[in-house]
Amino acid sequence: MPAFCSSCGNRIDEGSRFCQVCGIPVATQAATPPPSTPPQWTPPPPAQPAQPQWTPPQQQQPQWGAPPQYGAPGSVPPNKMKAVLLGGLVAGLLSGIPIISAGNICCCLWVIVGGALTVYLYSREVPVVQSGDSALLGLQSGIVAAVVATILSIPVRLMMHNMMSSMSQRIMDQLGQDSNVPPQLRDMLSNFFSPGFAIGAIILGLIVSLILYSIFGALGGLLGKAMFKKKG
Repeated sequence: MPAFCSSCGNRIDEGSRFCQVCGIPVATQAATPPPSTPPQWTPPPPAQPAQPQWTPPQQQQPQWGAPPQYGAPGSVPPNKMKAVLLGGLVAGLLSGIPIISAGNICCCLWVIVGGALTVYLYSREVPVVQSGDSALLGLQSGIVAAVVATILSIPVRLMMHNMMSSMSQRIMDQLGQDSNVPPQLRDMLSNFFSPGFAIGAIILGLIVSLILYSIFGALGGLLGKAMFKKKG
């Protein structure tokens, strides 16, 4: 085991009798280890910022019965025309069938129902339906309802026209025997129940229906937005 000087700590070669540095005799020294130096503090290396790890997005499985999310990958854009046609068809059928159409006496009830139904069907495909879109959807469904109701009412109107024509013909025959009836009155009755007058009445009814059904359809769309507003 090597020896070290007890005075200066220098290493003493084997066989030497004196320390080569301080000159102290080796015989008076014990084999002692060199003085230990205190450990020096070294600062830790600077921490490297953690690099963000990219993780692929997870695709959520669609739930059964849940409405599709518009804008999600693989989703189909919402079809406004589908909702408009369905809502307008329902309102037109209810407005064109005799007896049932009497519900429109109460502020065009069936037209309002059709507008609200249109907004409900469209709201199942989008997260939020704006007020402007609701009114526009209801207005468009009202136009469809007016066309459908007019088409359904044509057979009924023609049947009523034939009945009124036969009745007016009997009246005219009776008036023709009376010499006191002016001919202008007979001509007016004849023109009133002519086929051309019936066609004009159908066209006029369609125009009036388009105006009224559009207004009440838009009102039904706004009511539908308030009724079927999604809570989130």
